[in-house]
Amino acid sequence: MLSAELSKKLISRECNTLTMASHIESNHGNHVNKDADFDVRELFNLLDSANITDVTEIKDLVQEKLIENSDTWILNSLVEYYYITSSKEAIDILINVKTPHDKHLVDKISEGIRGAPHRLKAVQLLLHVVCKQPMWIQKSDKIISQSLFGVLMKCLKNETDVPILMTGVMSLTVLLPSIPTYLGHQLSTIFEVFSHLMTFSHKKPGNVPDVYLLHLQVALYSLFHRLYGMFPYSFLAFLRTYYGKKENIAVYEECVKPMLERVRLHPGLITGNRDAEISATRWRTMEIQDVVMECAKMSLDVMEGMWDDSSESLKKNILYKPLEQSKSKDITFQTRGKNGENAVNKLLEQSKCKDSSFIN
Repeated sequence: MLSAELSKKLISRECNTLTMASHIESNHGNHVNKDADFDVRELFNLLDSANITDVTEIKDLVQEKLIENSDTWILNSLVEYYYITSSKEAIDILINVKTPHDKHLVDKISEGIRGAPHRLKAVQLLLHVVCKQPMWIQKSDKIISQSLFGVLMKCLKNETDVPILMTGVMSLTVLLPSIPTYLGHQLSTIFEVFSHLMTFSHKKPGNVPDVYLLHLQVALYSLFHRLYGMFPYSFLAFLRTYYGKKENIAVYEECVKPMLERVRLHPGLITGNRDAEISATRWRTMEIQDVVMECAKMSLDVMEGMWDDSSESLKKNILYKPLEQSKSKDITFQTRGKNGENAVNKLLEQSKCKDSSFIN
């Protein structure tokens, strides 16, 4: 049972909820009373109570209100609360939303990525959502049709903040197996993002810490395996055209070629074509884990398969563990032979054990 004090707060919040709902209805859902908004933030503050029972009760109350009320103000306020506090309890509620709030969440994340103040938090929230792999992502094209995918691609093309780039690339990598049938018209954009970030990583901007570039390189390595495993014909056709240009040879030799040396010949390159690999028929019988495993089979690096094998592992290692400073001053993919294999394995191992404080 809740404490008497907390019970009074809950009753008060119930009253405020009714007040807010009435206010929203009277204003056609376009505005929220400032006092009511303040009250709902107080309610969300209780999500981080030291009392586990209290937290559970508050979460149940918020989830109940989300189910009962299809308006956007509850979810929007909760997202804003997460942006400010990084509350794990808020995340837990947000990644479990159902229709119609899935649409509202997609729109709110898109808005956050567009705006600079909360861009990192918004991309991190997206990573939490795609790691959860909710059914509404798999069974609909909301990510694509509601512009979130396009907003993410634009961000990855124009952003220079490495924590945002690294988190965005990992979000994309985890998302791809969930929406393969919707990617046909998006492949060229995804390939352009990959090549752009490979060039960015190769140039090693002077104001970017080496350890940040290390994590970006690992994220790009994982994206490379995903693209090669899912769309080998289209991906290699792009690489052949793009890196056949003289100005891109250096990036290919130092960054892309070592990646290609660490994968098996994909059977799809022999019997497949572009139309076949983006066909809905190809993906109809495959679950997310099947796609991930098919990609992992193409890798000669055992660690890469382990990296992609579990979204839960990704959440534990990428989302919640602090980043330790790397002793390496310059880690790239250009080392060859046995030393090269050790370097890549070490890189991947470091990424699993030292991952990012970007979420914190």
